[in-house]
Amino acid sequence: EGSFETPGEAANATLKRSGDKGELKLTMATRRWFGDISGAHWNIALSRTPNLSLKLNGGAADMKLDLRNLQAKDLEMNIGATKVEIVMPANAGEVNGRIDSGASNIKVMIPEGTAARIVSRSGLTSFDVDTLRFPKSADAYESPDYNTAKNRINLEFRVGAASVSVR
Repeated sequence: EGSFETPGEAANATLKRSGDKGELKLTMATRRWFGDISGAHWNIALSRTPNLSLKLNGGAADMKLDLRNLQAKDLEMNIGATKVEIVMPANAGEVNGRIDSGASNIKVMIPEGTAARIVSRSGLTSFDVDTLRFPKSADAYESPDYNTAKNRINLEFRVGAASVSVR
């Protein structure tokens, strides 16, 4: 259950269902190799009740994802030259996320009251993490209460020449 709007540029949407699972695939109705694509603006609203696994693949894009009220258990992103802002789920229990990216600007916000473990396997990257909330350990940045937190996020970055900020 949810809604999908495409003011401006049209999109192709296909939904496949199998039992209690569904897969929504969105693609541009037309591809532009050069020129202005500012009309390509999609608003997607998803139901808050089911457990979600989100897999996002994208090229050059400007994405804003607010997942704070969703039961998103898994988030996998494979993106190119992208500017992305993500608000992670606040009350989804344990969440696993992985972001694979090229030359991107990535901002991730972990909601207050949610613990996180953040791992970077990155190339030439500016990696800025709020170390007051997520102190650096030997191989990760981790909330002091991570092991006991009811709501926690495992987040892995595999990025190339990117700027990453986690707050």
